[in-house]
Amino acid sequence: MDVLKVALPLFFSLALLEMTASFFLAGGYAKSDALTNLGVGVLQQLSVVVIGLPFILLYVFISSRAALIPFAVDSVSTWIVALIVYEVMYYFFHRVSHRVNVLWAAHQLHHSTETMNMTVGIRLSALGVLYHWIWDLPLALLGIPPVVFLVVRASTQIYQLWFHTDLVPSMPTIERYLMTPSLHRVHHGRNDRYIDKNFGAVSTVCDRLFRTYETEHPEDPVRYGTKEPPTSSSPIWLQIECFVRAVRLFVSPSGRGRWRNAFGPPSTTPTVKDHDSDVAVRRPGAQLSAAQEIGAVLLLLGCTPVVAGFHHAVHEGKWLSVGVTVSGVLVALGAIGSVLDRSLKANGVLTALAAAVVIAAVVAGWHSGSLTMVISGLAWGAGLLLLLRPSSYARSEAIIETAGPR
Repeated sequence: MDVLKVALPLFFSLALLEMTASFFLAGGYAKSDALTNLGVGVLQQLSVVVIGLPFILLYVFISSRAALIPFAVDSVSTWIVALIVYEVMYYFFHRVSHRVNVLWAAHQLHHSTETMNMTVGIRLSALGVLYHWIWDLPLALLGIPPVVFLVVRASTQIYQLWFHTDLVPSMPTIERYLMTPSLHRVHHGRNDRYIDKNFGAVSTVCDRLFRTYETEHPEDPVRYGTKEPPTSSSPIWLQIECFVRAVRLFVSPSGRGRWRNAFGPPSTTPTVKDHDSDVAVRRPGAQLSAAQEIGAVLLLLGCTPVVAGFHHAVHEGKWLSVGVTVSGVLVALGAIGSVLDRSLKANGVLTALAAAVVIAAVVAGWHSGSLTMVISGLAWGAGLLLLLRPSSYARSEAIIETAGPR
């Protein structure tokens, strides 16, 4: 089951609906944060193809060679068992990801944003793909067929698409049994009473059984983010930073301290600062001009179709398309991140780079007969030119000077 064919249209429909509603109901929308989140999600999806495919093959191998029970695909009991076991494994591994430093090093990227909207749902770490398979393998050992596992996982991911929003109020009756946006907002809170709560994927049963269930309290509004805020709004750097954090856990101390640092809870790590929301020094993304916003959207639109088809290009051995896709995505997201971090200035070299990306994508698309690649190249080129226009920078800097940080 290709979850992207279902999830992408639904995700973008929900995100656009939320953005439109936010302007009327909430007085605005965190556009810069949304651009960062979308860029992070693009990189994570590339990593799913590169890193995740071998683990799917491992699942198939284990379920066919070492399964304890020969579950049948057409049996109702197989699907019920798969749903229950997947929910339980998700709960425990999600909880461990919050309590073990080396796992939190990756997962905290999802929690580090201080705003809540639909795009947070794809703000996921590429590093996380390396270890998520651990909580999938028990289903393979149990004997859950690969197709059942993939459908259950995809269905869970699709259900979770609506979790990340401030616009849906609490629904007490439903929340007795199922996860909702309100319960997931609690999960993202850095208030003391909300930390390490509501780990379930779809159901609240495990949270109730193991006393990690919590609801929103109007007298204590949820404050989003992590104790240690991110230092950048660049999608590329945020992904790299996850690996940097994980490596530092192993190289900083020595002996037993090294292992305690890596596998202990985040609160015991010397590098983690206990920032309060009122005193933390945070680095929001820049306020972009209208031209830059359009340019960034075009860059992301250019990334979407080629990333959606990336696994087909890898599977079919279309290495020119693979190379152009990776290069184009890195250039596009690098430009967005640099603008958000206010570190990119227009110059002839970058303008030439924009032209090179367009030419490479068009040539690769023409060579492989891919209209998608051609369209992506044109979107990348147009987006880069809008980002690199000197007038865009003059307008953007004027906004920053007059309005200050968001």
